[in-house]
Amino acid sequence: MADIYGQVIYPDADSGYYIPLNVNNNAITSTVVYLDGEKYDVTDLTGCFAFHNVPVGKHTLKVEDN
Repeated sequence: MADIYGQVIYPDADSGYYIPLNVNNNAITSTVVYLDGEKYDVTDLTGCFAFHNVPVGKHTLKVEDN
């Protein structure tokens, strides 16, 4: 088993920097990250997410911006 950690970031068109906001400039606390289409985590204020006790192997992540 392993852990997967990540951060969802969106580019800011005006500054060119990457920011933890969604496309509507809201905090991305409601962005949902799916692992293999089933297990999911909702990002925190900085866009971070984590999946724990994941079997070793290939996996698919999907991000939905609510």
